[in-house]
Amino acid sequence: MSSDARPLPSDAPKDPGRILASGAASAGGPAHRNESERRRTLHGLFEECVARTPEATAVSVEGREWTYAQLDARANRLAQFLASRGVGAEVLVGLCVERSFDMIVGLLGILKAGGAYLPLDPSYPAERLRFMLEDSGARLALVNGRTSAEIPKSPAAIVDLDAQRGAIESESEGRLDRESDPGDLAYVIYTSGSTGTPKGVEIEHSSITNHVLCAVRQFRLVAGDRFLQFASLSFDTSAQEIFTTLSSGATLVLRSEEMIATTGAFLAACRDLRLTVVDLPTSYWHELVAEASAGGANLPESIRLVIIGGERALPERFAQWKRLAGDRVHLVNGYGPTEISVAATFWEADPSRSETVSGTVPIGRAIDNVRTYVLDRRQKRVPMGVVGELYIGGAGVGRGYRNRPELTSERFLRDPFLEGGGRMYRTGDRVRLLSSGDLEYLGRVDGQIKLRGYRIEPGEIEAALRGIAGVREAVVQAREEAPGAARLVAWVVLEPSAVLLVRELRDSLARTLPAHMIPSAFVLLDAMPMTASGKIDRASLTSREAFRPELDDPFVAPRNANEETLAGIWREILGIERIGVNDNFFDVGGHSLLALKLLARIERRVGHTLAPAALFRAPTVAQLAKMIEERTQSGRVQCSLVAIQPKGTKPPFFAVHANTGIVYYRGLARQLGADQPVYGLQSQGLDGSRRPHETVEEMAAHYVREIRGLQPEGPYYLGGYSFGGKVAFEMARQLRAQGQRTAFLAFFDTFNLPTTPGLTRLEHARERTRVHIAALKRVGPRARISYLMRRAETLRSLAGGALSRGYEALFRPLRRAQRRVLEANNRAGRRYVPGFYEGRATIFRAMDRTEDWRDRLRPYPHLGWERLCGEGVELIEVPGGHSSLLEEEANVRTLGERLAESLRAAQDTGMAGHITASR
Repeated sequence: MSSDARPLPSDAPKDPGRILASGAASAGGPAHRNESERRRTLHGLFEECVARTPEATAVSVEGREWTYAQLDARANRLAQFLASRGVGAEVLVGLCVERSFDMIVGLLGILKAGGAYLPLDPSYPAERLRFMLEDSGARLALVNGRTSAEIPKSPAAIVDLDAQRGAIESESEGRLDRESDPGDLAYVIYTSGSTGTPKGVEIEHSSITNHVLCAVRQFRLVAGDRFLQFASLSFDTSAQEIFTTLSSGATLVLRSEEMIATTGAFLAACRDLRLTVVDLPTSYWHELVAEASAGGANLPESIRLVIIGGERALPERFAQWKRLAGDRVHLVNGYGPTEISVAATFWEADPSRSETVSGTVPIGRAIDNVRTYVLDRRQKRVPMGVVGELYIGGAGVGRGYRNRPELTSERFLRDPFLEGGGRMYRTGDRVRLLSSGDLEYLGRVDGQIKLRGYRIEPGEIEAALRGIAGVREAVVQAREEAPGAARLVAWVVLEPSAVLLVRELRDSLARTLPAHMIPSAFVLLDAMPMTASGKIDRASLTSREAFRPELDDPFVAPRNANEETLAGIWREILGIERIGVNDNFFDVGGHSLLALKLLARIERRVGHTLAPAALFRAPTVAQLAKMIEERTQSGRVQCSLVAIQPKGTKPPFFAVHANTGIVYYRGLARQLGADQPVYGLQSQGLDGSRRPHETVEEMAAHYVREIRGLQPEGPYYLGGYSFGGKVAFEMARQLRAQGQRTAFLAFFDTFNLPTTPGLTRLEHARERTRVHIAALKRVGPRARISYLMRRAETLRSLAGGALSRGYEALFRPLRRAQRRVLEANNRAGRRYVPGFYEGRATIFRAMDRTEDWRDRLRPYPHLGWERLCGEGVELIEVPGGHSSLLEEEANVRTLGERLAESLRAAQDTGMAGHITASR
């Protein structure tokens, strides 16, 4: 647990079958942390924050930001508008908008009017949305111009926020003179139903505010935090993200769909958005950790906390996480069914300890004012370590299922362990209490499935299948090919005379079920296997060795190398032995998270970055191979490896770009002679077809793949100028980790200097800018422009007035793609923290310095690299300054001669791990 967790109260119960938690740290706690918290409402928590920090940024959407005061005023206008249309206590209002300002204003406006909100996901089928509106009895449904077409006809009146914008804006921005009671309904969220229809869970203000206040404390949220809004509004996790942020004075940052396209895109966006807290589905976290670990990526420095939940967290992913996050980023694993306001328990990993887990990652201990009981079939407490069913009582328990009194009475029971009465919810989850006092989740006692963060009742899907003409029997189960890699499979028996294609089954289900509930594979059977007692033998279905989903198209084997490579990647990702070129990715088990893994694997193996939309346009192996081939032939896919001087018999020298490009290596290549091959590594994204790399580690991993494509085995000879030296250093480290030898690594004036002690980041940047301006006075116009472009981001943040306008005029000629690459490289260089390298380094250090730089470099004759190279460093001084080192002919000639000598020595002796560094 965290080092600042609260200690166990001395009067805590010692009963191992019951956990009463205060925060996430203790095994017992007071009935209520603060009695006044029971009297609060969701919108009341927000309004308290508005009063404290009206000018703080509340919400950020794609670069646009609203303060708490601005958000409050807009929500008040909508509340006035809704109140005039009859919205008040216990009135349910549907909200069907995309992730936007409208979504946040809509939530707050409904609550401020006294009503409760009903999330309506625009991606759901119209029939499901119609059922939710009719079943819930919602009086109104809020839409906007982009989602108005998604709402079907129902008794609910439709309010188009775009069409009514003028009327809403004309309302008063003052707070509505109406008080809500903590016992009032706050929201209704629909979940999958075991009886064949979805059911709505009712949550009151007192329940969700208890969770929000606990989460603010657990996450240690402060005004400076930037919390990512990741979850769909149809998940109660969204309430945790939105209302904990807006109750703490922090900034809520709404994600875009492009942000989660790939692991690299997600990490890059986290850096750009300066996020400090992210809340992810466990399944997405699994893929993020796996892909980031495989690609050598680092977590953004801004992130301090990652929250996960929704299903079991795998111990192998947790081990990877510890290596990836180190001792810097906290991890909180939350657990809670929708019937309990968001989360009932939290477990926080202590990053300062070498913590390991076995079995599964614990789900922790009960939050404030929530009780957890581990009971047997007779609802008696079980001893520590014994598996039982989890029951939850206390403040977080929901009101019940909307318009389902019988189902409510089955699952919401009287709490026999609480004096004075109360209710507890029967979760259906199997758990056990560990000796640490934490709970471990072990699965279900029934057939309910938790898949990729979704709670799925197979009975609802089976009922939908049996409703299709021609289907006699259907069984739906989750089939797990590997830990954490499960898919939804339907086994179907058709009527004797029926002929149905898989796509017809899938299309029929899509008319009533959301995408996450449509099986990814269908198996047609002549009859269901039966047990001796006459029941369907479900176990034998998932254990069949010859599992092969039914396909509408005949099998066609890969016909060329590209198709075979892609088919091989599909086999790995999907866990299917035979993949044909016409198999549709989504028909043979693919889904959004596997698509994320597939595209990342294609990028690493094939060297092509594809957007998720490409997989929808080309969902088969044949189509995808053709798309990649066409993009390659048209030149749209850029290779980072460029042959500057490809001829010669010697091992090639690979030179990494600085912040701008590789053009300056052409003169150096001429000096090395016709027998020395030279290849440059240029930045990805210069042609605009791919995103720039955002970290040095990511660049290095990509460049290592590129050079190994040309030269599969070492020894390697590497170098880099300025920023490129850092990338070359990281490449040498990654090559060594792959068992490859780097015989020569060169830094051309590459600095690795600590920030001046006692200076803030802004003061340090100003100091650097002062030195840069002094240096500019000593160089010619061409070098001055190059120098300014390399320092563009620093000048952008520090310069004002005329200097800023002058900078913009100077920078405007650069193409947009080149500017993006330059800015990305600047960010990557600032964030990079070099690790230790066991080899040796040779530094080509420029001799010409300003007086300020000579003073600063005096304590660092080896430019700060000496303590990072296990076999030491060699220093070679060369004429010229940092900017003129590779630009002035005389300087290039001398540098070429010295470099050629060092290369010859490394090639002749086969010295391993020799490094030459350049900035």
